[in-house]
Amino acid sequence: MNEKKVYAKLLAGRRELGGYVKYVFQDLNTGKYILCTKFPNWNSEPIKLGTIGYLRYEKISAGELYSIRNDCVPYKYTIDKFISFEREEKRNSIIFI
Repeated sequence: MNEKKVYAKLLAGRRELGGYVKYVFQDLNTGKYILCTKFPNWNSEPIKLGTIGYLRYEKISAGELYSIRNDCVPYKYTIDKFISFEREEKRNSIIFI
């Protein structure tokens, strides 16, 4: 598994069956789009469209194993798993001359 952190903007979000949420972010450094899946048991505040901040996500390949109860189960799909989003705080810049 490969965790990444990028400076991004939220472009879209949609709740799926089972409580999953799909987010589309744009990496503001490269211009690339990232489709992330937030799992239903993830507790995080809702993100407003257009919010800019730091997205943490994990690339998961189909077949990688994860633990559930006392068993290891392979992921069925390759996904970018949402971990967190830290909003950029707007600061007022004051220049003293």
